[in-house]
Amino acid sequence: MNPLTVPTALLVTGHATPAVCVRHGQPAVFRLGVGIAKNWPFCARCRTRRWSLMAAAAAAAFGPFVVGFGLTTAFAADDTQARTYLQVTVFAVFVGLAVAGVIGLMNTPSALARAKTTPDKQWIIFQGSHPTFAAEMNRIIGPAPDTHQAAHIPPATESSEPTPT
Repeated sequence: MNPLTVPTALLVTGHATPAVCVRHGQPAVFRLGVGIAKNWPFCARCRTRRWSLMAAAAAAAFGPFVVGFGLTTAFAADDTQARTYLQVTVFAVFVGLAVAGVIGLMNTPSALARAKTTPDKQWIIFQGSHPTFAAEMNRIIGPAPDTHQAAHIPPATESSEPTPT
């Protein structure tokens, strides 16, 4: 899938806010900020993914503590064995927190939309945007009325590279 490149100037002002999800092309059911664009639409499938990732992150963060504490309480025969179980539990908790952090990074609005802002902040590139979303962005932005404006605010394009400025 080709990336979709959209000028950030239109997204920041709110003039180019589509009604469909970038990832699935389905109608929006909730909105979040994506990069510098506020009020970005996400569909029901994205909401399910977001909640599933939040649940997975919570399980990764708290699961090792609960399991380790439970095992220590249930199976430690003496203080030495309890300390050993607790050391393993502490290590597992740190690993769980690291995993939760990685899952959290996958759950940001930008990651859900597969959006990345270019270093100069002039463009937002949507990787693998749905064709319905691309069509709506092209409809919203529309063709530039003259070549002078086209040089400054080009329409959304589907290309393998961001449009150079």
